[in-house]
Amino acid sequence: MRVQKGALADEPRPSDALVVDLLPPRTGPLALAMPALGLGLVLAGMGWAILNSPAGFPTRSILFLGIIALSLGMTLADRIAARQVIPRVTFHRDQVVLPKLGSRSSVTLRYDEISALYMVGRGEVERLFIDGRGLLLVFPRIAFGSVEAFSTVSGELWRRIQALPDGTSRITEFTKKSAVLASTMARPVFATKVLLFSIVAMYLLEFGSGAVTRTPAGTPPIGLISLGANARVLLEEGQIYRLVTSTFLHDPMLGSHLHVIMNGIALYSLGSLLEQLFGASGVVLMFFAGGVLGAFASAWAMDGAMSVGASTAVLGLFGGLAVLALRYRTKLPLVVRQTRRWWTVIIALNVALPMMFPFIDKTGHAGGFVGGAVVALLLTLRRPDALALFEAPSVLVRTAAGVVAVVCAAMGSIGVVRAWLDAEQDELKVLTRMVESHDASVETLNGVAYGIGGDRAPTVDSLMLAKDAAERAYAKSKADPNVGDTLATVLYRLGELDRAVALERESLAAGGDNETFFAAQLARFFVARMARSGALELAGTRTPTVTLASGKLVLELETGIPEDVVLFAIARERGELAGLVRARLGRSEFKRVELVLTKTGEPPLPDAVELEVVALTNEGPELGQAVGAIGYGYHLDVKALPSGIVRKADPTTKPQVKREAPEQTGTTPKTSVH
Repeated sequence: MRVQKGALADEPRPSDALVVDLLPPRTGPLALAMPALGLGLVLAGMGWAILNSPAGFPTRSILFLGIIALSLGMTLADRIAARQVIPRVTFHRDQVVLPKLGSRSSVTLRYDEISALYMVGRGEVERLFIDGRGLLLVFPRIAFGSVEAFSTVSGELWRRIQALPDGTSRITEFTKKSAVLASTMARPVFATKVLLFSIVAMYLLEFGSGAVTRTPAGTPPIGLISLGANARVLLEEGQIYRLVTSTFLHDPMLGSHLHVIMNGIALYSLGSLLEQLFGASGVVLMFFAGGVLGAFASAWAMDGAMSVGASTAVLGLFGGLAVLALRYRTKLPLVVRQTRRWWTVIIALNVALPMMFPFIDKTGHAGGFVGGAVVALLLTLRRPDALALFEAPSVLVRTAAGVVAVVCAAMGSIGVVRAWLDAEQDELKVLTRMVESHDASVETLNGVAYGIGGDRAPTVDSLMLAKDAAERAYAKSKADPNVGDTLATVLYRLGELDRAVALERESLAAGGDNETFFAAQLARFFVARMARSGALELAGTRTPTVTLASGKLVLELETGIPEDVVLFAIARERGELAGLVRARLGRSEFKRVELVLTKTGEPPLPDAVELEVVALTNEGPELGQAVGAIGYGYHLDVKALPSGIVRKADPTTKPQVKREAPEQTGTTPKTSVH
């Protein structure tokens, strides 16, 4: 620390300048490593998104990650540059130059521009807050290196402000704000913690009950209907409790917990701040007003979708904070008032994220914001003075909050029980509305069908609905192999095995990034068909014997191969399904045929396997391919799928795909999150 009057050697100063040097910024290895590590992870994520995007350049993901990378890069550059600068406070006759800690920049304020000056905390954690021109500057005592330097800066600021013509009234106002702020910051945060605990408890219940693990990742988590997810078709039947219960549910999208983590962080940050301002009553009213109105807006806007998430309630808190910022502006202490930069970033994110990720519920967010803002307006209606906010809420407000809390708790508890008891019928209603929606897109239809096909406990009715959805999607997509796989999966669960096999063969023949997955699907379909009807053989042809030897597929035949055929054999390792072998064979008179086996897939086809022929046919899309043999390993994702056939169909059912003229459709999200 250095306190000096007069000019400095390294830069000119007026002779009456008072300079106080702070300690050099603590930008050690950890301070630089954290943003550097974050930047590296984000850049790696951008590379992964580019390399693994199945549908072209992932513009939205790259834009979102690019914003984060830019922010981290600027932080890292600022911290590196700050290591070369010694922060200092310089007092002039009419103004003071204050450093921005952790940065190489500084701020110049006239003494009459300082609107608040107060200290918070005691001892080593004491901090000096300076409020001026909408900027917040915070100086912890430890940044000065000594109590003397800290006292010099704070005392000099007080002295010079008091010397202004209106200095006495300014100091009185500062003292009043400081006392109110200290009292406010000491208020306990209770309601916010209870709400956060409830969200975490419901999230654990989602996994404990199996609601989010029944269906494959990336498909509508239809199991959440059993715990109270929001859907318009159910609200129309009077299940209004879902406006409350859906707020406490979250979708672990693609196996990620990011949805609940982000909402939890936002809830605790905003809720804690607003609870210290309005008390528990205000937070409860804004939370449930935002949650209920947002859920209603979401259901009204998206007829064929279900929605979950606390973002509507969080946006309600955000709306309340926005009302405070607009109503009181600089009258609020800046510790509880956000900077222009903060508002700019938050508003930009809330506008940009729904544009980048369509599954984000824009209407629900808007409804939640309005709900919280209206409550905040009512709470501040008779409090024109910002400091009056810190007074205890009225009896009317506390009573209203208590009634709302009790009613919502009762609705939530009873609603979860009722939703669980009526889950089977309600799920079918929601899925039916999704499928029958006039603008249901291929993505929606395919997602619904695949979710039901991968459900561990589907009903016959839900599978028939999935079959209709998949057939419509297959026709609209012009026989997309991924949609064909979905339809084949549903047919397999219904026991229509011949048709399932035929469709999966078409998907496998189309190739692409999911070829190994399709092969594993076909393998398990063939296993089920073998158990029911035996191998699919050419009439009058004996099934050949097939083995693997020295990387070759060896076929032993009795009469040769009279025409071009395709052979399929399932591979087993120690009795477990380990993959599939597909061989395209040309006409041959030889009774022994050897083909070089090309292995593909992860995990690869093991070397020591037992092969069993499940099909030898002269029909199919594979006949247009070159002669050769391919061995596919058994895809792990397929191994995790349920294998039970819900309804046994007539084994003589002929493969027949429903074809429709392609339609022009919009996009309806399967599940929206907020």
